[in-house]
Amino acid sequence: MDAFAHSKLQIPTKINPVMTLSFMPLSVIPELKITDMGLVDVNNFKFVPLEYKD
Repeated sequence: MDAFAHSKLQIPTKINPVMTLSFMPLSVIPELKITDMGLVDVNNFKFVPLEYKD
């Protein structure tokens, strides 16, 4: 999975995408939670878009 992220998504090799995602559901990061339906802003109870739009 890391190899895919690094090659296809052009994520720098210094970043471990699996470890980064594994910390998202922890309670030490209270603003954002990752669920089976996507990334959620728990302060505003809204889904966070994962695409950048101008």
